[in-house]
Amino acid sequence: IGMSPYAVMYAIMLCVWMSLYLVMWTRYCNFLRVRWGVMDFDDREILAEPREGFTGKRRKSPITGKEEIHSRGSKRFIKMYLVSLPVTAACLYICFLALTASIAMQDYCQEVYICRETPLSRFPSILYSCTIPVLGHVYRCVAQTLTEWENHKTHSQHRDSLIIKLTCFHFINNYLSLFYIFFWLRDLPRLKQYLQTLMILSQLISTTAEIALPYLAAKYALFKANVMK
Repeated sequence: IGMSPYAVMYAIMLCVWMSLYLVMWTRYCNFLRVRWGVMDFDDREILAEPREGFTGKRRKSPITGKEEIHSRGSKRFIKMYLVSLPVTAACLYICFLALTASIAMQDYCQEVYICRETPLSRFPSILYSCTIPVLGHVYRCVAQTLTEWENHKTHSQHRDSLIIKLTCFHFINNYLSLFYIFFWLRDLPRLKQYLQTLMILSQLISTTAEIALPYLAAKYALFKANVMK
């Protein structure tokens, strides 16, 4: 598609569609907030009871005068910026190492005559495509642990912190290879190969996780129930 004369038109169409979609989605979200009466949800949540996992010292609230659990915000910021941020950066660096290792392996396969122009030349990109969901699952566990350790008071703060971590990591983990190959290596054939591999394997993995695994789990549970009888 990089050599197609319609590529620019297609890219412009995607940009316009994405902008319109975001605007319409924002309008629809605001409509639902008004309809459900949650426009001031953030203000009400501050005065509500803290989430279940929140810990701290008990004190008398200067706003309501009631006893509450309090934890200093400076301590939370130290955890976020001096621990969570470096850990996330280290995980992203591991993603970059996996990409460079895959590219180096592919260069080696292209140099070996027996692997050249054979399915074996795609093995590095296939291996890297399988590594992406594994790294994503591992980091999700890490992000959940870090967010819980940061000790956010409200559910919104907890959720927002987790979403920021996962969004940044998954974006770089999923699309780093495409940006790196196109803008840094400027290798369109390799970009085409990686894009094809990522698209096909991501669909296979998602289909297996969403359909095949639940089906097998249900069959196993039914078989186990029959055996117990």
